[in-house]
Amino acid sequence: MGQHKTSIHWERDTEHFNIKSFNRDHVIRFENGVVIHATSAPEFTGNPDLISPEDLFVATISSCHMMTFLAVASLNKWLVQTYRDQAQGFLEENQAGRIMMNRVILQPQVVFSGSNHPSRKAQEDMHLKARRSGFIANSVRTSISIQPNF
Repeated sequence: MGQHKTSIHWERDTEHFNIKSFNRDHVIRFENGVVIHATSAPEFTGNPDLISPEDLFVATISSCHMMTFLAVASLNKWLVQTYRDQAQGFLEENQAGRIMMNRVILQPQVVFSGSNHPSRKAQEDMHLKARRSGFIANSVRTSISIQPNF
């Protein structure tokens, strides 16, 4: 159905290579030419001014849910004006004692235009359908909860 490619480049910039101090900054390049300067999360000695894989993971889940929600709304003839989300991801130990992005909470706020607006129940149903249909959500073990901000 589709193939997606990225390239990653990291380079040591000091003589030593120590777990506590090696440079975490790296570059992610996408096929379309977009470049992201990334690092590890600050709690793992990353640069707080750059994006971490954890940030990208939460953003990816949020973005995928939004795109799927917008498709569902469009198919149902609801006119969406704006969609905002305040997503949060939590690095936690799982039941096996391994650290993982254990859960993500999405808090979408959707504003509809036009004379006909979906009921709260209809919006909840659209979020549920988007959650069940999202490609990324269906690809991860992370618990994803949707807490719409009505």
